[in-house]
Amino acid sequence: MNRLRFVLVLLLASYPVFGSFLTSPYLQGLTGNTVYVLIESSTQDTVFVDFGLTNSYGLTAKTSIISTTLNTPVSYVHKIQLTGLLPDTLYQISVRQTGSTTATSYFRSIASPGKSFRWCWEGDSRTNTSVFNTIMGLILPKAPRFFINGGDVATDGAYASWHTQSFTTTAMNVTSKVPGYNVVGNHEGWAQNTKSFTQSPASASGLQDYYSFDYGDIHFLVLNTELSYTVGSAQYNFAASDLKATTKKWKIVCAHKPGYTAGGSGAHTPDAGIATMTTNIFEPNKVDMVLCGHNHFYQHCKVNAIDHIVIGGAGAPLYTMGTATYAIKSLSTYCYGIFDFTPALMKLTVYNSSDAVIDTISWTKSVSLVEPATVIPAKFALLQNFPNPFNPSTMISYELPETGFVTVKVFDLLGHEVASLVNEEKHAGTHQVEFNSNTLKIGSGVYFYRLNSGSYSKTCKMTILK
Repeated sequence: MNRLRFVLVLLLASYPVFGSFLTSPYLQGLTGNTVYVLIESSTQDTVFVDFGLTNSYGLTAKTSIISTTLNTPVSYVHKIQLTGLLPDTLYQISVRQTGSTTATSYFRSIASPGKSFRWCWEGDSRTNTSVFNTIMGLILPKAPRFFINGGDVATDGAYASWHTQSFTTTAMNVTSKVPGYNVVGNHEGWAQNTKSFTQSPASASGLQDYYSFDYGDIHFLVLNTELSYTVGSAQYNFAASDLKATTKKWKIVCAHKPGYTAGGSGAHTPDAGIATMTTNIFEPNKVDMVLCGHNHFYQHCKVNAIDHIVIGGAGAPLYTMGTATYAIKSLSTYCYGIFDFTPALMKLTVYNSSDAVIDTISWTKSVSLVEPATVIPAKFALLQNFPNPFNPSTMISYELPETGFVTVKVFDLLGHEVASLVNEEKHAGTHQVEFNSNTLKIGSGVYFYRLNSGSYSKTCKMTILK
């Protein structure tokens, strides 16, 4: 027993600890005007989250749910629901418990219908934390508004596996700023630690097990392939009623196990249950895509009108692809996906762990089917970074009335370029990019950031205080 406790102490030393806090805070279950802040603590003492539009906060929420882990000694995951959030708004947060306070972080609340936004998918990260950290480090600079994790975040459901493989410092730097939604994988399973470390948004299922949520103009259905989804089961019936009831023009189903895939072996062959749901439920309700993991590679399959996409390469051992008439493209590589969305167009860009583009897919909807107002900004704009002053990171937002090549660069007081944050074509809409001074190892002072796109150019000032 003493040896076990010694090992656990070593594990806990591998990530940030703030007094009684055993993890840094992370965000989940964003929906409507609410989000959950989760943080693990050694005590049941009430946890408070101070939040607001500035670092003066002004609003406070406290522990609404406490879940226990299977750690020895037992630990407690506090789940604090923030309510009354304004849409499309950047909030700052800090978490405190008696004797412990976290540094200020930030997140952006949910996008309103008719708005453009970016989101991310990654999954199957267990085993190789080096690859996982690399991918998570690539995700944050792309500034997604939220991410969906495709499952298999740990080799098993053990407490130590969660901490060493999922709660890495790099990953939690992302999850403290970008709200996440979890798909349950077969490795961590739907067991006590998984239930404690995750929080789903409230939905018509009335359960944490499987759920749905709306983000802007997209309806997401998140299935749990660790529970029954055979014809007539509670989950099957929920999926059928949920997709039939939504009025959103875009519909995306997320599950760990794919119904259509080519490669892997044994339990990693096409899942008959998801294939049946596709025929009976997804196709009649005009689902646009089914996103899955489980097979550790990238694969784009198409069956009838639905794209079945496997992105399962965030660190788990890579698998060999197979062939199938419905498989359009297959690559055995570590990977993640970035989705750029407007109500009339969605584009998936798949990147490998070297951040090279390995595939792109686009979907369109007739403009007559969507709300055209407020989707595209009326003019170019470079907004003041937030927070400002900052340490170590800040978000830079900009608006584009048209698609075009964009650069966002940072300069010191002498005009020397210190960072190139954006250097690529961007679609019309509102975009964000993070600037992290620690990554570049630059000190306190005044810096300038400049947006160039076509004939438009604007420069703003920002201040680093360390």
